[in-house]
Amino acid sequence: MSSSMIPGRVPTWSKEVPPDEEVELAAMVEASRVTATEMEVFRRCLRRLVQLAAGLGPEWQVRPFGSSASGFGTTGADLDVTCFRPGTQDNVEAIHELRTSFFPMIQSDPSFEIIEAIWSARVPILKLKFEGHVEVDLSCQNQEALLNTELLKAYARLNPVIRDLVMLVKMWTKAQVVSGAPQGHLSSYSWTLMVLYFLQVQTDLQLPCLPTDIFQTGADASVFAHLTWTCKLPLRELLYRFFYFYSSQFHWGSEVVSVRLGRRAQMGDPAFSQLPGQAVWRLHVEDPFLLGRNLNVVLALDKEAELQFKLGSASWAMSHGFLPEGLSNLGGSPARSGNVSADGDRSTSVPSSSKASDSDAEAEFFMPEPPRPEEVPFTRLAAITIIL
Repeated sequence: MSSSMIPGRVPTWSKEVPPDEEVELAAMVEASRVTATEMEVFRRCLRRLVQLAAGLGPEWQVRPFGSSASGFGTTGADLDVTCFRPGTQDNVEAIHELRTSFFPMIQSDPSFEIIEAIWSARVPILKLKFEGHVEVDLSCQNQEALLNTELLKAYARLNPVIRDLVMLVKMWTKAQVVSGAPQGHLSSYSWTLMVLYFLQVQTDLQLPCLPTDIFQTGADASVFAHLTWTCKLPLRELLYRFFYFYSSQFHWGSEVVSVRLGRRAQMGDPAFSQLPGQAVWRLHVEDPFLLGRNLNVVLALDKEAELQFKLGSASWAMSHGFLPEGLSNLGGSPARSGNVSADGDRSTSVPSSSKASDSDAEAEFFMPEPPRPEEVPFTRLAAITIIL
């Protein structure tokens, strides 16, 4: 749905934004946040994994990644964790050690239930259940995901409205069934990148473009702690303009969603020399770190056509003063008992309590103390360094 409209042109509202609708959207966001109870369960899970990993030796680390660690998590999402040995060149050897040593430790631990072990994947994964209800995806040697997490965490901290807009879009994608790589849709990660790119290229918003190479040198999100970004637009207008941009201004098929560049550019630009699929008319989403990876690889053709239609429908609804289908039926109090979270993950069914604070929502999990001797499996006692 590319358009001949003037680049950078901002759509106008058909009427003023009713204050109660802005409050309604804010209520939706608040209800979707990770709860304090969920955060505490995540912490307990990580502590236990740290204790178990200490049995492998002092060089092994355990770190969370994904939406729950970046600040873009929603209630009901699972926990993504990776166990790795820094500086290891031979992943096969490392994975073998995890399979023969770490796996039996988890298997014998009463806190965990092993749902599935996927050793043949490019990044091997153990699907676990912690304390009977929290789903955990434990990957092996998945350090690439940590870079993405730190980048997104840095963006989430620039202004709370960034996180709020991402969460609203995630709720919409879940309700409209347009998110979830296993089902042939874009991943939750891709949708987050699309929101950031939209904010970057709007001439009156200009979200800063954070340099990705800094993270590849070992830096974390705290490097950008001094940066802030101001946005005075109401959340409802940002949401409308997001839909309007991707349905009417974005050059679908040739333009590349590139948070790394932070500017509008087309396929054929030298900056995308490594990006595959240049000759194919598709939605193109660049991975900010793996430049040879086009995140559209999971998007089925029929799902892409459906996606374009639903983006256009959402834009039309909001231009006429209505919330888009998928959000309008939430009514400011989205159901917390559903089976799927806005991240596309199965509900953990953790009892709801008070909402986590902003600092909790940004997943500042914990700085664990070295395991006590009696907590370390077998006899290989060692303190383990973990950076969260």
